[in-house]
Amino acid sequence: MKADDIRMTEEDVVCCALPMFHTFCINCNLLASAAAGACLILPPDRHSETRLTYIERYRCTILTAVPSVYLTLIARTDLRPERVASLRCGIVGGAYCSPEQFRTIEGKLGMTLLPGLGQSEVIAGVTIASPEESLEVRSTTLGHFVDRLEGRIVGHEVPMGEGDTQAGEIQVRGPMVMLGYYENGKVVSAVDEDGWLHTGDLGWQDAAGNIHYAGRIKDIIIRGGENIMPSEIEAVLSGDARISCCKAVGIPDDHYGEVPCICIVPGSGAALSEAQVHSAMCQRLAAFKVPKFILFFSKFPYTNTGKINCKKVAAIARQTILGSAQ
Repeated sequence: MKADDIRMTEEDVVCCALPMFHTFCINCNLLASAAAGACLILPPDRHSETRLTYIERYRCTILTAVPSVYLTLIARTDLRPERVASLRCGIVGGAYCSPEQFRTIEGKLGMTLLPGLGQSEVIAGVTIASPEESLEVRSTTLGHFVDRLEGRIVGHEVPMGEGDTQAGEIQVRGPMVMLGYYENGKVVSAVDEDGWLHTGDLGWQDAAGNIHYAGRIKDIIIRGGENIMPSEIEAVLSGDARISCCKAVGIPDDHYGEVPCICIVPGSGAALSEAQVHSAMCQRLAAFKVPKFILFFSKFPYTNTGKINCKKVAAIARQTILGSAQ
């Protein structure tokens, strides 16, 4: 299916920039290349220098990866347009990619970037955008539910920004959904009694059928009974050139139960103060959503698949704040 989604043919050369054991790679690189008869290039390691060299040497036309891989690639000082001129299309997924980051990646690599939402339990992915969609649609949504997959958004209503837009859990069912987990010699069902997989992801669907991502249910910050989505806080800062990346996490609080904290990795050589960050968020967020704490990191911890390790970021933030308060 991904071969069709990305319009892959036997003329394409795919650069495999993901760990081969990961579902994202199996689906979008290995199976898609085999289905289309495309050439698959396997760099010997995952260093950005190696990836760039192989893209240039083998004239790769397709690159699919998590946001951090793209961001590391475009941050290289030796990235010149001619080195990536062969790239025409790719998918970004596996972690949140802000609209600003999406546009920057597409612009610097000169390729058509497609957003998608995936999950290991759904081998063909949950959503994908079409190459023909506008940059506005591709950079601000996750696209539509994939073909032959039934999707819906239900429950867990969380207000998103201004107006009455409500975010609910994204649920899917269909032939691509895994039936169960193998645990201790038994198969435990992965779906409910009606066959729906509860993804744990929150989103909302617009009139055109495109899904807008709102975060994970388990990551909701509940401050005094008010639900706050970390992604809404992060979106305020994602367009700031002085910020490399940021994550909002919840910190235990005796009065409110939990309060938001924003963790920031400044850009190289950037000068940024807590007061500047606080002012920017106060201008665009309701008062109860403005983080009580602002922490600066030199870098974030990452998982083996290139995603920011949110659990470790949250643990470091809580230890720093609660430890300093004791």
